[in-house]
Amino acid sequence: IGIATAATTSFKLDNGLKVILLPDHRSPIVHIQMWYKIGSGYEPNGITGISHALEHMMFNGTTKFPKYIESLSKLGNTNTNASTYVDWTYYKQTVPKSNLEKVLELEADRMQNLRFEEKTFKNEMAAVLEERKMRVDDSPISLARERFHAAAFVSNPYHHPVIGWEGDIKQYTIEDAKAWYNKWYAPNNAILVIGGDFQQQQIKNL
Repeated sequence: IGIATAATTSFKLDNGLKVILLPDHRSPIVHIQMWYKIGSGYEPNGITGISHALEHMMFNGTTKFPKYIESLSKLGNTNTNASTYVDWTYYKQTVPKSNLEKVLELEADRMQNLRFEEKTFKNEMAAVLEERKMRVDDSPISLARERFHAAAFVSNPYHHPVIGWEGDIKQYTIEDAKAWYNKWYAPNNAILVIGGDFQQQQIKNL
């Protein structure tokens, strides 16, 4: 089956944000990904897994948009998710093309105005601990992989698991997460990727 493809184009804004575009006009939707050049490979001892912890916090809204997930749902989003690895963290959404501008507004706002509330932070860290238990501690394959990496990368940040060591997760403070956010979540450390039904000049204007 032949699939029509188009070459990507890219440009950079004055604030350092790189934008990569892949037009595809077969369906009136757009897929948006925001990539940050930060992951577990950047983390020092004591706060391993903080990049992944911050990924959880990024869905808790801002003062302007206090209910982030609900705001996306109202825009017809069908594909909200995120992932963290050793060198990157990214967030994705898929919406009708008519709501592209609003999604970009949501992304721009949470890049600089994320809310950090103690109760929410504690709830999210409890969720991270449960995720570690389910995906690592209760999985012989994952435990073996974690121990292999720890042995292979003795004096390298890749020594640490992406989700972090349990002891570190338990002792994070909200200030740790806020400091990590302020250090790495900025336009000059991000790449915006958009694929779908749009015109390039429209994206530059937005």
